[in-house]
Parts: sequence; C-alpha cells; structure tokens
Amino acid sequence: ASSRVFFINAGFLDRTGDEIHTCMVAGPVVRKADMKKEPWIKAYEDSNVDIGLHSNFQGRAQIGKGMWAKPDSMLAMLEAKIAEPMAGASTAWVPSPLAAALHSIHYHRVEVPQRQMQLAMRPPASVNLILEPPLLKVKLDAHDIEEELRESAQAILGYVVRWVDLGVGCSKVPDLQNVGLMEDR
Repeated sequence: ASSRVFFINAGFLDRTGDEIHTCMVAGPVVRKADMKKEPWIKAYEDSNVDIGLHSNFQGRAQIGKGMWAKPDSMLAMLEAKIAEPMAGASTAWVPSPLAAALHSIHYHRVEVPQRQMQLAMRPPASVNLILEPPLLKVKLDAHDIEEELRESAQAILGYVVRWVDLGVGCSKVPDLQNVGLMEDR
C-alpha cells in the first residue's frame, strides 16, 4: 500500500453533474455561470481537502483542484488560480504547457505543505452546506432559459463535433460569445 498513488479530486465539474441530477426532482437549479457561487460547492471542495489532510495524505497524495477552461485568458488564470493552493491543492489542471508554466508561479508563492497544516486546524466543512441543493431562487424569463439552453447545446455539440470529426477528446470550443472554452465532457 505504501507504493500506491492517491489522488483526491476536489474539483467543480466532477460533482456538479451529480448534484444537478440529484436535485432535479426538487426543481430547476441555478444557471451554469452561477453554480460556483453556491454554498454547496465550496463546502464540497473544502470537505475533500479536509478528508485528505485528516487521512494523513499530506506529502503522500495529490489534492487536485479545478481546470482552467479559458486557454486564451492567461492573465485571468494567473490572477484566479492562486486560490487553489491557498485552498489546499497540491496540483491542478491547466489547458496548455504555457498555462502550466504560469500556474507553477502560484506554487512558488504559496508554501502548500504549510498552508495545508493551517487548513487542517480549521473546523470541518459543513455537511449541511454540502447537502443544500443549488435550486434556482428566482424564476427565469424565456430569454434567460433560451440563453442557458443555447450555451449548453453549443458546449455539447461543439465538443461532439470535434470529438467525432477530429478525434480530439478535450478541445477548445467557442461559446456563443466566441470565448474558447475547454470542453471535456
């Protein structure tokens, strides 16, 4: 067992689809762009880090955090992704070698083992928050519903076309505002 590699994925997308599927019967969920602002996702990600740290994985396993989905927005990535090592991540996904080089700066600015020791002292993430469904609190008008459906269809169809026609499993797909997003689902 000591030679095995462990990895905890504390990322956003892996859990979001499950969360949407779980609470569909209760009602519509918040829009895709608003999902990361919901309390359950922070509690879920914090809980994954907490479990890893309390299971003595520090220095023995990787705690991974989210993919940067906008490969043409490196300045925004450089500004945003420092939050991942601050949240206890020892690794994260980026869309290119350039992004990896830039993101490595964060791991020079944050002493991850020291930060993980600080995080291990905090109270555990709230299970009640993890179980709080991200239900829509206001009714969307027809325009907002159509926009959400069009964006989702664009992401799915854009990915499928590249996958089927080009054999590319993860590629940059333009959204309806022509922002290239990494789509791998």
